[in-house]
Amino acid sequence: MTSADATSSSQLLAEQRALWRRQAASLPALRGGKGVWVPLALELVEQIGAGKAIDMAARPEHTRRH
Repeated sequence: MTSADATSSSQLLAEQRALWRRQAASLPALRGGKGVWVPLALELVEQIGAGKAIDMAARPEHTRRH
């Protein structure tokens, strides 16, 4: 491996790490918008507080609020 190859490889790795940092700091595109996700998040917090969310495999009972 030449020094040019090592420099190119290092630069590619640095660019990949920079991309990962940017992606980690950004939110994914969630369908439905804030009006859909805020009530779901609030319901999740309430269920956690009520002791209903005790297992990662648990499935909540959805209660729709309008």
